[in-house]
Amino acid sequence: MIDPMRMRTRVAALALAGAAILMLLPGGASAQSDDDIRALVAKVGDAKDYPGATFCAVFEKTDVTVEESGLAHFRRHNLVKILTDQGAVDRSTLRFDYDPASNLVTVERIRIFRKGGAVESVDLSSLRDLFAPASMIYWGARMKVIGLPRLAVGDAVEVETYKKGFEIAYLDGADTTASLDESRYIPPMQGHFYDVVIFQDNYPIKEKRYSLHMPKDKPIQYEVYNGALASAQSFDEKGTHYSWWRGDIPAFKHEPRSADPSDVSTKLVLATLPSWQEKSRWFAAIHDTIYCDNAAIKDKARELTAGLTTDVEKVASLQHWAAQEIRYSGISMGKGEGYTHHPGKMSFCDRCGVCKDKAGMLITLMRSAGYEVYPALTYAGARVEQIPADQFNHSVVAWRHKDGTYTMLDPTWVPYSTELWSSAEQEQNYVIGTPWGEGLMETPYSPPEKHVLKIVSRGEVDAAGN
Repeated sequence: MIDPMRMRTRVAALALAGAAILMLLPGGASAQSDDDIRALVAKVGDAKDYPGATFCAVFEKTDVTVEESGLAHFRRHNLVKILTDQGAVDRSTLRFDYDPASNLVTVERIRIFRKGGAVESVDLSSLRDLFAPASMIYWGARMKVIGLPRLAVGDAVEVETYKKGFEIAYLDGADTTASLDESRYIPPMQGHFYDVVIFQDNYPIKEKRYSLHMPKDKPIQYEVYNGALASAQSFDEKGTHYSWWRGDIPAFKHEPRSADPSDVSTKLVLATLPSWQEKSRWFAAIHDTIYCDNAAIKDKARELTAGLTTDVEKVASLQHWAAQEIRYSGISMGKGEGYTHHPGKMSFCDRCGVCKDKAGMLITLMRSAGYEVYPALTYAGARVEQIPADQFNHSVVAWRHKDGTYTMLDPTWVPYSTELWSSAEQEQNYVIGTPWGEGLMETPYSPPEKHVLKIVSRGEVDAAGN
């Protein structure tokens, strides 16, 4: 178990190392005087200008510098104006989530610009580094939390943070206080960088800006979806510099059964990876030895398929066992957690895991039964764009037939459906990990007559028996 006090000591040491690196980094958030900030806050307006909003972001600026290894340094500078009393409550506590095995977050400065003109610096010694709340997935995520002095309508909160690393939950299983090894912050596909930036949030934003600094010989491809962004590009002896920005962004309005925000809000997707085929080959390679079976798994596969005559019947039996006997509860297997399936023998023993581990268990069972199957990545509920940045939240299984076609299988959702592949996942993008490399694919449309009809009836009996 990680000692929280030792963890805070390690984070402080890494923060000093990060600060030393930052002095050498190009770019950075543009310097603004206190008078400049006051003027911006005044121009925002008040609650009547933003119906329904409790606060408004005056600006949100992210400045990213990428090293040759793919290690990324993020500097964020945000300013929020309080519009209502509820907004003061909403922003009374700030939380910064991170995973100590894959990224580091340092809160550098928090200031409050009071409506009357005073500027108040928040004492960062009250910042607490705690385990983040967890439910069903227990991978050691942490959070930094700080309470702010009492806020009032018209005040503005300025926050500056530094972060390095990547976003995939990646635990190395070692004592994370043992060394200052920078390798934990380099992404799994070493040398590559990707990001997906949504230019909208649940509150109004007056200006959002994303700047990126890349090494000279590291090209990046990008595309803007669901709208337009202003942009600029330049280069010098340090590398190539990009900026994208947008102003006067309204709050995102959620509607029942609406599309995922990433499918409708303006977003920027960028990646150094040249193609999905390369991602496919990498994903297959990291699972090369994951699906080895043993005598117990062989026996279970024979037991589950005994007496069944068709491949569909056999596969359905194997899938339902993986779906129902591997309880959804994520525990860390150590290095590779978050993007690698647990070994089949581990899941068979532990009888628990998340979607990727259910998928790994099914692949192990099916290969033991003689089928050709591969791991696949998908995004349940949203679109995956053609730019090969990681845009996935779910792992499934691809069953390859002799003619080269695939049948997709999902042991996470199958308990709620009689189908091999839930019709709730129709027209969904996915990438299969194979040694030869596959491109971005899409599951077919599922007509209504093939769907499961679910009827929920609610009744009530009163004291008189009505």
